[in-house]
Amino acid sequence: MVVYFCICYFLYGILIGSFLNVCIYRIPLGKTVVTFPSSCMSCGTKIKPYDLIPIVSYFLIKGRCRSCGLKISPQYPIVEMLNGVLYILIYIQYGFTFISVIYCLFLSALIVLTFIDIKYQLVPPPVNFFILILAVAVVVSDYTHIVNHIIGFFIISVPLYIVALLYKGGMGGGDIKLFAVCGALLGIKLILVAFFITIVCASLFGIVLMCFNKKKNLKSALPLVPFITIGCFSAVLYGTELAAFYLGLMF
Repeated sequence: MVVYFCICYFLYGILIGSFLNVCIYRIPLGKTVVTFPSSCMSCGTKIKPYDLIPIVSYFLIKGRCRSCGLKISPQYPIVEMLNGVLYILIYIQYGFTFISVIYCLFLSALIVLTFIDIKYQLVPPPVNFFILILAVAVVVSDYTHIVNHIIGFFIISVPLYIVALLYKGGMGGGDIKLFAVCGALLGIKLILVAFFITIVCASLFGIVLMCFNKKKNLKSALPLVPFITIGCFSAVLYGTELAAFYLGLMF
């Protein structure tokens, strides 16, 4: 049964991953993600259903449009595979439960934000709002711990907002709002773990970037959502263990 559900979660994940690619392309352009059929970005030819099979179709058409030969970004199979693998990890950790479905959708939303932020340095409000809806669903199902989720909403976002007011040009408002909705969904402990991992990963990446590019400095703009995503991934999958390990080092 475990293997069966892993396969189901993976298939579900790559199917959702295909839709995530649509969101990544259309949301920054202000286009709807639900009505218009997929088409080639170069020639506008509608993509046939047999060319929309997640992962498989990309390799069958050798990464090019059948009509005009435009090279298709490898982002498409990467997003689909990544989403499928993460869904398997969520199932292994939480089983076939309500919270596992919520976390799957949560991580999918973060994948969308990651690729949009890398390309546009933008955190679209509709995706933040979707995560907030997931957070409300969690609070309704776990209303006895509502205070934990409310404090999670403010515990990281408010200090970051104060810092942003005091030091202009710091963290963007979209990143702060993302921390708020993530905190509402994850609660106090997990959002603290996510924030710690975010800061460590972003700092290490920034140092490495400066070593290889002398023109970069600590004030250079750096997309933060990819690191927030890594932090939230880690917190969702191994947050309790990481918190226990860190506290064990301190005490």
